[in-house]
Amino acid sequence: MSIFNGPRERMERQGLQTVDFNQYDGVISPVNTSGAHWKLVYLHAITNTIFMFDPLNETNDLEIATEAFTKFGDYFKMRQTGYGKEDWVGIKWKPGTIQHSLQTDSDSCGVFVMLIAKQVMEDFPNIPVSIPISSSENMMCHHRRNLAKEILQASVTKEEYCSLCVHQDGPQAQDQCILIKCELCQRWYHVGCLKIEVPPEDQQWFCRLCL
Repeated sequence: MSIFNGPRERMERQGLQTVDFNQYDGVISPVNTSGAHWKLVYLHAITNTIFMFDPLNETNDLEIATEAFTKFGDYFKMRQTGYGKEDWVGIKWKPGTIQHSLQTDSDSCGVFVMLIAKQVMEDFPNIPVSIPISSSENMMCHHRRNLAKEILQASVTKEEYCSLCVHQDGPQAQDQCILIKCELCQRWYHVGCLKIEVPPEDQQWFCRLCL
């Protein structure tokens, strides 16, 4: 998010001229730092509070939330100056913190960000007191699988579309455009996109996410 960690030139390109923030009570967004680590920013407009979540705790959450409310204040003033947008300009943001679990490995920040975001949205408009997340290796695998399933289940549901290429007809030959359905998640896939043979009709088939 260039609003938070990019130069002003990049911030101006994120002007969102067609958006009226007054129509919303909150905004949530992942923030990538140094191209390698994910954090989460949460603007709770009802209480004028900005929260930052760092799953790795590289920086104190209150410290980066304090930096964030200054950055977002500048951003909304930039929209006012550049585009005449008055929404959220007068809000006096304050930093806040929500206790949350920390990742115990070096590559689960994205999973933590998605799980924290999910909990925040489920509790909205209330603010959760804490967000506990089990960070064991087995639970991380479980979280990744569940998140992948939820994303797929919330995507295209029509059986005439492949869940991989999101097209009705794939680029392959006709016999590779045959659609098969996973018996567990009920998603459809082209056999050509999966690079597999058509399974026998009397055999249940499960996609890789559900195996």
